[in-house]
Amino acid sequence: MKNDDKRDGRRTQKIVLLAVILAVVCVALAVCLNSPSFQARKQQDPGQSQEAVNSVSGASDREEPEKAEMLTAQAVSESGSDEEKVSDTAAESTAETAAGTTAETAESTSNPADTGEAEDPEAVRPYADFATDYTFSSGAGGWSTTLTLYPDGSIEGSYHDRDMGDTGDGYPYGTEYISNFTGRFSAPVQEDEHTWSMTMDTLNVEGTGEDFYIEDGIRYIYSNPVGLDRSENFHLYTPGKNLSDFDDTIQMYLYGYTGTNDSDVLPYYCIENVSQEAGQR
Repeated sequence: MKNDDKRDGRRTQKIVLLAVILAVVCVALAVCLNSPSFQARKQQDPGQSQEAVNSVSGASDREEPEKAEMLTAQAVSESGSDEEKVSDTAAESTAETAAGTTAETAESTSNPADTGEAEDPEAVRPYADFATDYTFSSGAGGWSTTLTLYPDGSIEGSYHDRDMGDTGDGYPYGTEYISNFTGRFSAPVQEDEHTWSMTMDTLNVEGTGEDFYIEDGIRYIYSNPVGLDRSENFHLYTPGKNLSDFDDTIQMYLYGYTGTNDSDVLPYYCIENVSQEAGQR
């Protein structure tokens, strides 16, 4: 019995001791929680948390500009690459244009006629001062040769000679010899103040002596133009040349065109067929 009482007493003592220890711990804890140092630390914690949050947000904000800078740099790089491509293309186009221009310039240089430069008027229009209509005729009969001389030396004209007595079946009104022609004189060479010499470079005559046709009762036979055929050498005389310088045959042909028997000088332009001594004024 006494032993049981002793155990109960010890147990009670232990319980009381534990209660006292717990009370002391609670008091100590309450004191700590209410102490100024603990309250100061408690107030500092939200700031640290906010700082941590701000630190994370700041890092994120710094990353965004860096990403933006990277994207901008990439865009600039791509734009620069495109500009370089455009520049290269423009350079190639310029080079091709320059090459084409050089080729065209070289071609134009090789062909002076394509340069557009003014050519010597005397070389292009050697007969500019003599260009007019000329007629060769004796003044008697129904024949004549007429031609037009152009500034470049080319000519065109016609010849006709009517023979009313040459008739036949189908052409009761006679026969007419005709010729239509074109040609060109060489550049004239001045011999003296009023004399120029030239040659007939080309003379193209329509038809031949064997060709003819009948129309309106007249037979037309193709012929050579009298005064221009059978010769290549010609003289061109300008107004003011003394008529006494011409032989009698030329003066006979010129007589009907001087306008007066008292004229001593040639009043107009005249072309002479040197071989045939035939003159056209």
